[in-house]
Amino acid sequence: MKHENIIEELARRIPHDENARFLDVGCGSGWMIDELIARTSADGYGIDPFAVYHNRCRPFAAEEIDRIKIDFDVIYTVHSLHHFDDPQKFFKLAVQKLRPAGKLIVVDWEKGAKTGVPEHYFSDDEVHDMLAPWYDIAESFAIDSSFFIVAVPHR
Repeated sequence: MKHENIIEELARRIPHDENARFLDVGCGSGWMIDELIARTSADGYGIDPFAVYHNRCRPFAAEEIDRIKIDFDVIYTVHSLHHFDDPQKFFKLAVQKLRPAGKLIVVDWEKGAKTGVPEHYFSDDEVHDMLAPWYDIAESFAIDSSFFIVAVPHR
């Protein structure tokens, strides 16, 4: 399966509880939402400016996360951060959408990754710095040519 290692890591951090909720930011077609619902029993949603194919996805940009009227145990973005117009605005707004003990997970290709697409990728240190005003870093590691960062709001 595509992104199997990343999906496993996400599933480990999403509560396996039907009352839990997660949000996929940059969800594309929504396939990862379906996979994580099946693995965790949590309720999953997504936002993507081009979301049209999935009933759990809404056509909002990351920086419009405040338009979502519910809160989440986990908000994650996988290989989408480099597309955001204003990552820091997203990080600032996302902290308000997390439940107590909620987590923000950021996965993206590492700066310099050879993906075949000329994008502006960030280093994990750059992302740590962007998160610092609102979050503490709970975990940060490399996986499949990507960084995987778990951040928790300052309490």
